Amino acid sequence: MSRIGKIPVDIPEKVKVQVSDQRVEVEGPKGKLSLALPPLASVAVNDNQVVVTRADDTKPSKAQHGLTRSLVQNMVIGVTTGFTRQLEIQGVGFKATLANAKITLNLGYSHEIVYLYHLDRRHHRGEWNALKSKAGQGSRGQGSLRNPQFLPSRALQRQGGSLQ
Repeated sequence: MSRIGKIPVDIPEKVKVQVSDQRVEVEGPKGKLSLALPPLASVAVNDNQVVVTRADDTKPSKAQHGLTRSLVQNMVIGVTTGFTRQLEIQGVGFKATLANAKITLNLGYSHEIVYLYHLDRRHHRGEWNALKSKAGQGSRGQGSLRNPQFLPSRALQRQGGSLQ
């Protein structure tokens, strides 16, 4: 049995999970997500836990077993706490400023980099050592602006690690 697939997914109090045919729907405080299940995996809800099982022990079935469990876990996390990526700016003269719906980054280049954000993104106005943005294209694009180099004190990177 898949090591990841055999672990049940705990369902928090404010989350509802519904399984119908080959579809899983997860609804929580932050929204509603749905997933079309792969043909070799099945999902059941038992006592505030989601259990993923597979049809047989073939290699594709084992792969879909672990994948399905991970996707359901990510859906539960997404509707309860949401997804964020934290970025750090390290370097002498490196800074970021927030104005309206754009962030202006000074990352040691001869020009400023202006990064536009959609209005639904939330940013904390506290310390600018860590920029917070939703997971996805936002932080991926920022990381490619100034990659960590051989000088570890000059970079725009994920908090606690590297973007590479």
